Amino acid sequence: AELVVATEQRSSLPYLESNLSLNRRVHGGRVRARELWWGDDAQVDVLLREEACGHGVGLVIGCEITYDRAAYGPHVHTLRRLLLSRPAADGLPARALLVHNHESTPSAARSLASFLALARQQGLGVAVSQASAWGLEPAFCDDSIVVIELRIAEDR
Repeated sequence: AELVVATEQRSSLPYLESNLSLNRRVHGGRVRARELWWGDDAQVDVLLREEACGHGVGLVIGCEITYDRAAYGPHVHTLRRLLLSRPAADGLPARALLVHNHESTPSAARSLASFLALARQQGLGVAVSQASAWGLEPAFCDDSIVVIELRIAEDR
């Protein structure tokens, strides 16, 4: 990727910036940190205007974002806006890849079903697969870890 924008809530942004600084030689300065609060349309507008430069967002990668049921509405709303930002003329559909661990919290497996149902209700296509199917490091691919792929549904 030419440019990667990593987002975080304001309270955690200094940790993200520090991590990016420590790993600058790995990413060559192509990763920028920005504040983004899920559900904040004004922040999404700024992010798209200042970082996507009219090209939209091609890929959203997330982890640790599918556990808080109270945040599902803002999460799905923001993901949908980001995925819709990519012009159809680019040919490649935008998608989001979210990593979820069924064992991370006692209710993680049950809460995932609620997240996926809301995503479908909001017009997102959903596919769930085992993390091992993505060729990830075997140490990170036990049966409790899945990858959720979200796209704008074809029939929207």
